[in-house]
Amino acid sequence: MLLDDQLSYVGRQYAGWEVVAQLDAPTRQVRFLGNRHTVLAVKPLRGLVGQAMPLEAFVTWCEQEAHALWRRYPYARHPFKQVS
Repeated sequence: MLLDDQLSYVGRQYAGWEVVAQLDAPTRQVRFLGNRHTVLAVKPLRGLVGQAMPLEAFVTWCEQEAHALWRRYPYARHPFKQVS
């Protein structure tokens, strides 16, 4: 599962299931819920958590995010583009 560009693994046994990711900010965890709101897994929140990011690092991150979004843009608009 891709959650804010971070890959999260719930479990092979849940392949094909519809899964809901629920963020619990105070505990810095993500709960993965299956049908009937049963908890499938609880994982720590990954990425920058609980610390300040220097301005230069933030600008670099914004640039990388913009490039990634631009690369994905054609596929978001036309996901089934035919190649000849």
